[in-house]
Amino acid sequence: MYAYDAYFLDCALRQKAPILTLDSRLKKQHKALEYRYWRYKMHVYTYSEARQKLAIILDQAENMGKVLIRRKDGRTFALTPEKAVASPLDVPTIKTNITTKEIVDIIREGRER
Repeated sequence: MYAYDAYFLDCALRQKAPILTLDSRLKKQHKALEYRYWRYKMHVYTYSEARQKLAIILDQAENMGKVLIRRKDGRTFALTPEKAVASPLDVPTIKTNITTKEIVDIIREGRER
């Protein structure tokens, strides 16, 4: 594997991003590495650990995308953060020294053209 390919795969794994390539060898390597990478990185907490370290586990879930919690009976649960849904109309406000009347006048002037 070339250094560039290794760097490319490393970036994709760290960013949790898919890869787009026509190189079938690179695709196979990505699939194999992805499985090993997340299996290695994923930590499974016991229920008791999760209760004691909840803040740390929440931070880890946010950074890693998922954290596993295993109960005594062997059942495993995945803790994943919810994606924040923001409206495309949510834009930051700006402070100006313009009045509402001036804004309306500008809009009317633009419509008259």
